[in-house]
Amino acid sequence: GYDVGGGIVYMGSSVGYSFGPFGPLCNKGDFIGCGVMWYSEDEADKMVRVYFTKNGKIFGDMKMVLPMGGFFPTVGMCDCQVKVRVDLKRDSN
Repeated sequence: GYDVGGGIVYMGSSVGYSFGPFGPLCNKGDFIGCGVMWYSEDEADKMVRVYFTKNGKIFGDMKMVLPMGGFFPTVGMCDCQVKVRVDLKRDSN
């Protein structure tokens, strides 16, 4: 996951990666996205590229092993004043 308040990436843990901020902080009105790209049909069950976008532009990605059971879309918030709109449609590109 990506923490928009700190610019830190989390992967299956409550502890963010220690290499420092991964991407930009976000402000009210920003659109944050996350996508997954498979390298090839042969590697579909092994390695994937997970990327993050801010306002439609990719700002970071990482190669990782596809977790057993796949990925699950999740949104976490620490403030009841935060509003989120989720779009789980496949990109038409």
